[in-house]
Amino acid sequence: IAKDNQAGQQLYSFPEDPVDIGRHVLQRIIDAITTDAKISVEQNSERIFFNVSGGNAGILIGKRGQTLDAIQSIVEKVINKHKENRTRVLVDIEGYLETRKENLEKLAVRVAEKSSRIGKPMSLGEMNAYDRRIVHIALKDNPDVQTHSRGEGPLRKLVIFPKKKNLSRR
Repeated sequence: IAKDNQAGQQLYSFPEDPVDIGRHVLQRIIDAITTDAKISVEQNSERIFFNVSGGNAGILIGKRGQTLDAIQSIVEKVINKHKENRTRVLVDIEGYLETRKENLEKLAVRVAEKSSRIGKPMSLGEMNAYDRRIVHIALKDNPDVQTHSRGEGPLRKLVIFPKKKNLSRR
């Protein structure tokens, strides 16, 4: 929300409510990238969920969701800038996150089956924390494999290891 100060410079003041802050920041980012996009908001005790519809979804999502991840990171940082307790934020565009989750779960099952079959670890490559968590959860109850994240930084590799089978001697 822009105001002019006495020197004629534009100043920005943000609303106090995290939902209003997030909506304002997200709308400005989206308007700079595409047109005709609308934001809806849901909030629960754990997080604020912003869903964007319309506009050029492909540009907003970016390659492998990288633009979407960056937008979400910016919105979350602005919301939490002056807060003691972190508010978790999730930004989705045209249902992309659910589609990505389903695809990652299918990939995890396929790679786990192959790892178990050939008896060797298999890497899913570099993944952000959100994607790694989806794979870890998808395979946590699989008796044939276990998952581990390897490396440093936000884009760590996820590796699926076959569990050793106990061979009883007869």
